[in-house]
Amino acid sequence: AEGWISVHRQIWDSWVWKEKPFSKGQAWVDLLLMVNHEDKKTLLGNQLILVKRGSRITSIRKLCERWGWSNTKVRSFLSLLEQDGMIVVKSDTKKTMLTIVNYSDYQDMNTSKNDTETSEEHHENDTKATPKHTNNNENNLNNDNNTSSTSDTALQFMNEVGRHYTSLTGRFPSPKDEVAIPELANHTQDTQTVKDIMKEISDRYRPVRKGDKIKAFTYFVPGIKDRLFVEQKKKEVKPSGETGGNHGKDDPYAGIGLSF
Repeated sequence: AEGWISVHRQIWDSWVWKEKPFSKGQAWVDLLLMVNHEDKKTLLGNQLILVKRGSRITSIRKLCERWGWSNTKVRSFLSLLEQDGMIVVKSDTKKTMLTIVNYSDYQDMNTSKNDTETSEEHHENDTKATPKHTNNNENNLNNDNNTSSTSDTALQFMNEVGRHYTSLTGRFPSPKDEVAIPELANHTQDTQTVKDIMKEISDRYRPVRKGDKIKAFTYFVPGIKDRLFVEQKKKEVKPSGETGGNHGKDDPYAGIGLSF
């Protein structure tokens, strides 16, 4: 089989996911969802451990509880996955480290290029067979490719920003957040800048009461928009003595892909 779909971790909250015991396929997908989507340090006892992207510290006992399986069945399943080259398991007296082999194959958005190339090959064959439709087909193909490129960029922005939100807060985006992130993508798709601003806002956050936490992506939005606005205004300041021109007058966000 070829191609892939994006599965959000909110599937864990669905009633269809809570029925036990898990099937082997469900347990495998659960492992893909469990592992880190980026490198992260984890405190285990008094030891700080770097858990790499695609890995997860867990235990046989916890997997037994998650999947509704016996200890023997969990160990047997992990052994089968390891024999098939799907995971690497490293265990000691304190923990079990699971690592998904070729994790990027399951998570990175690399298939769009192949899909586009396949579409172009089909187009080339079709136009050879029907020359009179060449111009129209080429225009349609270009429009499709442009739309796909824009969509892929926006999707990558939304996915990375959503994952960054989770890494900063320990929370998955809520339905309201799932609306706010795409809305932000309509204004800018500068992923790294947005992530840097989110990190600064998170570092500056100080809870008013014990137990207070950042509970929504919308908490970040005003600060992100304000910072982007300020940065753009700095770019618009002309060097001393420069005159003429109205660059940026009509569009204060020209140059960084912003439009508020």
